[in-house]
Amino acid sequence: MAEDGINSHIQMPKSVLKRFENLHHKFFYYDVKNNRIGNNGHAGSINTSRGFFSKEIEIFLNANVEKPLSNLFSIIDEISIDPPKGHIDSKFDYVAKRFVYALLSRNPDKVDSICDYPSIADALSPQQFRDIGAVLGLAAEIKKNQLDSYGTTIAVNSTIMPFVLPTCGAYYMKIRDIEHVVLPVSPKKAIVFVEEKGKDEIICDGIVHPYSITDILDVHQLNIGAVFAQCRYGNGYVVSPQREALEYARSVVMQKTV
Repeated sequence: MAEDGINSHIQMPKSVLKRFENLHHKFFYYDVKNNRIGNNGHAGSINTSRGFFSKEIEIFLNANVEKPLSNLFSIIDEISIDPPKGHIDSKFDYVAKRFVYALLSRNPDKVDSICDYPSIADALSPQQFRDIGAVLGLAAEIKKNQLDSYGTTIAVNSTIMPFVLPTCGAYYMKIRDIEHVVLPVSPKKAIVFVEEKGKDEIICDGIVHPYSITDILDVHQLNIGAVFAQCRYGNGYVVSPQREALEYARSVVMQKTV
């Protein structure tokens, strides 16, 4: 069976990548496999593969992941610290966590693991493997619900250094001995999931509050975490509207891994 010729994004949707483009509708990107920083990256072409998913699965992902995500972005973009504005509710929490699970299910390593079963490998094309991973993998991640006990909030970057985005999406950080899962959604905003013992940091009078990051070193630390997370895969990209953010994070990660 011939595979559809759609140019699919392997893991991170175009709608998120586009939010990291600069005023010229381009971004810088760190190519993990080749260990280089490139210019003129585009949301429409970075980390894509023709025929990776079928047309039917692209429609499925659009309806079940990307459309709800666009509604989430409209809420995130309204959130501010000064003046206080925006609201994080249970629906926000549900959609945000579901997006993380969608990213996990589209991890190429997980999809490729299906090929370990010869009987399946003989019956399906590579595209069909990936289609199965996108649908059943998402259902499996939702069932595991790894972030169920985590609180959800927004970190607002108040510095001149942007957040960077790894194509794997979310990454773990330990901050003051509390587990955080960070998902950048723009150079100035990140969804942050905080483990149960740290919920008191983000909840006051029963209301979840966003918080501001004002120290550029804290942004650098998050960006280092993003690059390190992507490097663990051995491939993929980290994108940023500024080259400096990638250069700093890469240099630190390279020193730690030598």
